[in-house]
Amino acid sequence: MLKYLEEIKEIEKKYFNCSFLDLENANRKVLIKEIDNNLASYLIYNFVLDEAEIISVYTKEKYQNLGLATSLIESLKQKYCNIFLEVNENNIKAYNLYIKLGFIVYGNRPKYYNNKDKAILMKWSR
Repeated sequence: MLKYLEEIKEIEKKYFNCSFLDLENANRKVLIKEIDNNLASYLIYNFVLDEAEIISVYTKEKYQNLGLATSLIESLKQKYCNIFLEVNENNIKAYNLYIKLGFIVYGNRPKYYNNKDKAILMKWSR
């Protein structure tokens, strides 16, 4: 993961408007998928006991539709009993992926993203 730390920080800044990401937090982990020794996809999450919260999932465009994000999420489902996340109401592709993987909607946060878009709160439980 250290190999890709700067690249992940740049992606987070560019696509998720996250200027600081503490990847050295003891309760934060990063899962990585490589293709041809290059970063293809990653998932950042926090965890406490048997619960995880997905912070971000990203797959480079040229590696999309290969099941990489699905594989990363499935690996979390093997380890944790409850997984939480939030997704922008306009990110239909991600929302549909989470529904396909068994997540359910349990709430929302109005005007959460950029003070206009709603965050849809989702949960998966074993």
